[in-house]
Amino acid sequence: YPENIILVSDLVVLGSGADQTIITAAGGNVVSATNVVDVTLAGFTIDGQGAASNGIFCGGVTAVMRINDNIITGATKGIRCSDSANVSIWSNTIRQNIEDGIYCDGSANVDIKNNTIEQNGRDGILCVDSAQVTINNNTINQNGEDGVECGGSSNVNIDDNYLEDNGRYGVACNGNATVSVRNNDIRRNGIGIHCWNRADVKIQGNNIKENSSVGMYLSGSCQFEISSNTINYNYDHGIMTRLILYL
Repeated sequence: YPENIILVSDLVVLGSGADQTIITAAGGNVVSATNVVDVTLAGFTIDGQGAASNGIFCGGVTAVMRINDNIITGATKGIRCSDSANVSIWSNTIRQNIEDGIYCDGSANVDIKNNTIEQNGRDGILCVDSAQVTINNNTINQNGEDGVECGGSSNVNIDDNYLEDNGRYGVACNGNATVSVRNNDIRRNGIGIHCWNRADVKIQGNNIKENSSVGMYLSGSCQFEISSNTINYNYDHGIMTRLILYL
């Protein structure tokens, strides 16, 4: 289907499988849902062909948008959740997008679970503005910059994920973001966790290993609660601090 798709309310759109049903567009949003209620999109490959702005765009006061069992590739941003959209992103493969796999901004409320998010040009997941995001049980690897970046005034819970082989940071927390990082495997990134610039972060129960620089790098005027992590076999330091630190 070489066209831009606009979804409306009370709609379930089911493909016959991502290997068989493909939506493509070389500009704009391949699929968009704005100001909709109770929409499901499942079973497609959504291909931005290296030119679309977003593979899937969810915005406005979207009440319920479910994105399940798709492959999303080839867009500038794989999925963008903006404004006051409420979005569930479950069991997708989000790969090889030009910038970010998933981008959450505005006051979006987003649940990201059981996805594979890999080989995107910048971040696997980027959360900014006042986005409220839960990131649970995903594999987030081989992204060009960060596995997960949290900035602005976002509020993000990052639990039980594999964050591996990302080019810069496994998890990055900055600005006024409030972030919980719990029970993740964070391995072979440039730096495992980097927090700076007024972030408020709880880091608990993670395995932070084999990162090519520092396991955990804390800098700037931030607040931290750090407990029960395993931090070893990192190339340079387990923990490096250059900040005013409140424990």
